[in-house]
Amino acid sequence: MYGEIKPGVKAPYNTIFNVASLTKPVTSMVTLKLVSMGDWDLDNPLHRYWIDPDIKPDPRHLKLTTRHVLMHTTGFKNWRRMEADGKLKINFDPGTQYQYSGEVFQYLKRALENKFNKSLDELAKSILFSPLKMSDTRFIWDEKMNESRFALWFDQTRHFISMTKGKEPTPLMI
Repeated sequence: MYGEIKPGVKAPYNTIFNVASLTKPVTSMVTLKLVSMGDWDLDNPLHRYWIDPDIKPDPRHLKLTTRHVLMHTTGFKNWRRMEADGKLKINFDPGTQYQYSGEVFQYLKRALENKFNKSLDELAKSILFSPLKMSDTRFIWDEKMNESRFALWFDQTRHFISMTKGKEPTPLMI
């Protein structure tokens, strides 16, 4: 099953893979590129660009910065669904403790998109993927995706796992 695009079919050199959690370092690279270009500040409060309604009543949201996001010191759990009520919460003062969180990258994504009035996919394409000639790399499934080159998902017993072709960031890379 490893190295196959589907059961019994060897993955060619140009196979497109879903790399899921690599959205985090790619989002970090986009953000740091924006910082190096002088278009984003690691220490500006994110509330200037985005406030999640769940945490708006908590005054600690005013302290959240990109630096906290990249250092996993926002106070967010990994995902809001891990909270008893399913709502995003700040569980400690930002910058005071470490707590790994995937949710923070969704938060940062919203802030970036609001400030630049572009999707994360558009930002990544313009400042990272296109300059590096990564023409098959994207955050979303689109009409340009060559589905025949996409490595299907299977569990350890070789049963197909269906994939959602969504519009939320999930980079697909070769």
